[in-house]
Amino acid sequence: MAASPDSATAPARRRPWTMIVGGVLVLLAIASWALGMGLLLKEAHDIESLPLQTDTQTVQLEAGESTRVISESEQARCTVEGPGGRETNDGYPTAPIDLGSGDLYRVMTVDADESGEYAVECTAGFVLHAQGNAWVPLPIGCALGCVGFVTFVIGLVLWLVRRSGERRAHPLAG
Repeated sequence: MAASPDSATAPARRRPWTMIVGGVLVLLAIASWALGMGLLLKEAHDIESLPLQTDTQTVQLEAGESTRVISESEQARCTVEGPGGRETNDGYPTAPIDLGSGDLYRVMTVDADESGEYAVECTAGFVLHAQGNAWVPLPIGCALGCVGFVTFVIGLVLWLVRRSGERRAHPLAG
């Protein structure tokens, strides 16, 4: 069976796979960012729902574990006493956690070098909250977004160049 003359001269239509892969990576980045933000909001809500403590609180930590001390006051001075000795916060809180019921500030992190019981005391109301991993999807989403955007732009340029070349090679029949 003979091939038609049109099939020999017509270029094969190729899909813009580089652009498609870039678009999929950008969509995955958006999903990762949304997941991270959802987890961060849930963690902030969990922290705000805990009652503020004014008395000394104790927490049992294994070596290598950590917990955060979150206070209602930026200037809260906190002291931790544990198996490794006594430690005081440096007075530099992070950004506030705010979901409408008031600001809370992470005033220090208790890192356990040794296993044991750690006693935490602050000059203002505070809560103890374990380190969360809610932030993990955010840098993954940023990395995917950057790689996806660059891949998408490269794919778009390649597709446009290929398409332009096809138009010049095969002018419209008139």
